[in-house]
Amino acid sequence: FLLALHASDAQIGLLATLSQVLTALAPLPGAWLAERIRDYRRAVLGEAVLARLAFLALIPLPLLFRDQPAMAVGIAIAVFSIRAFLFSASGAPWTALMGQLIPA
Repeated sequence: FLLALHASDAQIGLLATLSQVLTALAPLPGAWLAERIRDYRRAVLGEAVLARLAFLALIPLPLLFRDQPAMAVGIAIAVFSIRAFLFSASGAPWTALMGQLIPA
């Protein structure tokens, strides 16, 4: 997708790096949020739905920023990074939910 938006090698590398860093950091706030909400199912659903809805933000990018491909690439990098963060943040509540559902 980024190649179709004419992203440079550095921008693609930034996406890969930023996604990995956010994926590594996301379980801490995900666990904090799940503990605060106390409803693990709702935490998992909320984070997973938001992560999937982020893809909808990518659909109009080529059309909205036809004259500004650099802006489209920047927004795409941000959306992909937020999606990676949300997917990883849902891991801690998912583990807690499975711990409640499946007896030890």
